[in-house]
Amino acid sequence: AKATIDVDLTGHTETFKVTERITLRDADGNPVDASLVTASIEEVTLTLPIRYFRYITLDVDANPGGGATKENSDIVCTPERIMVSGNKEVLSKMTKLVLGSIDLGELTEPEEIPFTIELDPGLTCESGEKEAVVSVSFPNLDTKELTVTNFNVLNVPEGLACELMTKELKVKVRGLKDVVARVKASDLTVTIDFATVTGAVAGTNTYTPVITVDETKCPGVGAIGKYVVSATLQEATATADVTVPG
Repeated sequence: AKATIDVDLTGHTETFKVTERITLRDADGNPVDASLVTASIEEVTLTLPIRYFRYITLDVDANPGGGATKENSDIVCTPERIMVSGNKEVLSKMTKLVLGSIDLGELTEPEEIPFTIELDPGLTCESGEKEAVVSVSFPNLDTKELTVTNFNVLNVPEGLACELMTKELKVKVRGLKDVVARVKASDLTVTIDFATVTGAVAGTNTYTPVITVDETKCPGVGAIGKYVVSATLQEATATADVTVPG
């Protein structure tokens, strides 16, 4: 009724090949007398892949910014882990799978970020997931908006003077609640560094400033959001090359 092959897996930990004789059986599964039967083949060579399975935790790299760090933020991967199969040596070295990185300084509100699950060649996601969603929120942090008038200009191009047209800038800061509560506008500095500006020329343009918070007074607090400052570059006079409002 059927032909079977018996293979002993004892002691095998890697994929292996084996040649075994065929056993002919009746409908009840009992071996029949092979001497009474003529078969086209008597042996079969088999390759038996042995794969290892392991649950792998999903994770992301979180770049700190805007007062948020991986430690003071809530970062949750869904699913939290997947089942992976593959080579024993490769799996034994895996404790987690890093999906990618997120920049916490660019997130101003809770957000859900999708990531494609990418495995090394030879590994298979047995649980079937192809994508994970990373939820980021900031329940331990607070924000505050301040009107900043403390401006700083660095590395004005030679032969030019800089006049800031922006007189004040509303800046939102974020950090641990008790620290944010005591932040003042005077603790913030808005800086334009022309060393980072490509092709600065005479005329009125907008520039992206760097906003710093006095770390000695407000540890862990940082600015969030995107800002621009308007400034005019013109030929320098003999007495000054920067005019700062206020």
